[in-house]
Amino acid sequence: MKVSAKIFLVFCLVLAITGVCSTSNGQEWKAFYENEKERYYFDNTSLERLDNKSFRIWQKVTEKQTGTDEIDKFRSQIEINCTQKIFKTLSLIEYDTISGKALPEQKYGEDQPWVKFSLEAKYGALYDNFCP
Repeated sequence: MKVSAKIFLVFCLVLAITGVCSTSNGQEWKAFYENEKERYYFDNTSLERLDNKSFRIWQKVTEKQTGTDEIDKFRSQIEINCTQKIFKTLSLIEYDTISGKALPEQKYGEDQPWVKFSLEAKYGALYDNFCP
């Protein structure tokens, strides 16, 4: 087998493994809000309906860079109460913006205070997508 064929075979194998690894964690990030500096995503696979009035979901916030590049800032699990239009953060994972590595997860639990949101604000888009 020629060297170029071996290199091509290794390249295809690495590409296939990378594709399998990137989809194996099940995350499906979809953009739901952005401003001049940040873009907000939710992970559609993490949706957990608690009842017909509330749900939990993971969100990710990225910082926009030049062009189409983005840097992960943090991921958080939030709970939204559709009836009262309030949310609270249950868990937070921040990223080192230089190295890109995740910092230790901070779990807040059920004792977090609820925060009211407007339907015109960023969480209004989640409300529109997931509330009855």
